[in-house]
Amino acid sequence: MSLLHKYKRAFLLAGMAVCIAAMVITINPDYRPSVIAQSLGRLMIPLQTGATTAGNWISSRVSLLWEMNHLQQENALLRERVGWLEVENQLLQLAGEENQRLTELLYIRQRYAELPVIGARIISWDHSGWFHTFDIDRGSNDGLARNMAVIGTDGGGGLVGTIQQVWPTHSRVTAILDDRFRVAVQAVRTEDEGVIHGDSTLMQQGLVRMQHISATAQIMAGDEVITSVISMYPPGIRVGMVVDVQPTPDGLAQYALISPWANVRRLEQVIVVTQLVVPEDISEDISEDEMIEFDD
Repeated sequence: MSLLHKYKRAFLLAGMAVCIAAMVITINPDYRPSVIAQSLGRLMIPLQTGATTAGNWISSRVSLLWEMNHLQQENALLRERVGWLEVENQLLQLAGEENQRLTELLYIRQRYAELPVIGARIISWDHSGWFHTFDIDRGSNDGLARNMAVIGTDGGGGLVGTIQQVWPTHSRVTAILDDRFRVAVQAVRTEDEGVIHGDSTLMQQGLVRMQHISATAQIMAGDEVITSVISMYPPGIRVGMVVDVQPTPDGLAQYALISPWANVRRLEQVIVVTQLVVPEDISEDISEDEMIEFDD
């Protein structure tokens, strides 16, 4: 056991006595210190200095701890504020997207104001191999029938497919990218006509082929293509834009690559045109270059 630990009580009492003496000397202004008091005063100077230093150190550490706690609180408040700002930003972005969607829907409704339509939601997809189909949540109970045109709710209301099969509560749509899809179209600017074919080799690029274009046709990249008056669908439905025109290998005709207006792969909702230009019971007699044919 060390000497300091053994006599710690005595050391504490001595220290207290020295402190009390110093207080008395400081409080009484008329006091004239003796030699012993002067010695005690000289002894107290380093003690006071040490006490002051220790006090300053403790004060600085307490201040530092307070500042750290204050900064942590401010940091927590800032993080919370940033979190709310991110939420508000997301809400504004969603509101902007919703506003754009509603604007597009209004444009589509005005463009096809004379056509009877019904909205539907896509519930499943199948785009494997040569087939590109999706199911919607409307069926015969809603007045849907085979060969009705299906329009996307983005891209300005472009044609995205046709109804292939119908059940009471849902229907299957063959997309414009599907290898089996056919529709007669014409260029808006030149009125040159052709037939849109789904093409498995172009499917991954999101493109379709327009064939049977006259060799003398003036159609060119940038032209808009719509459904023709000889189509099985109502004329004037937007289909896509020409991205390239090339002559056929024999030079007797031309073909064009068409980018559909609607992004078929990102659709969530569609609009079905419930008007059939060609009655369903005779639609199978029309050439496949004018319409798509399906087996029951």
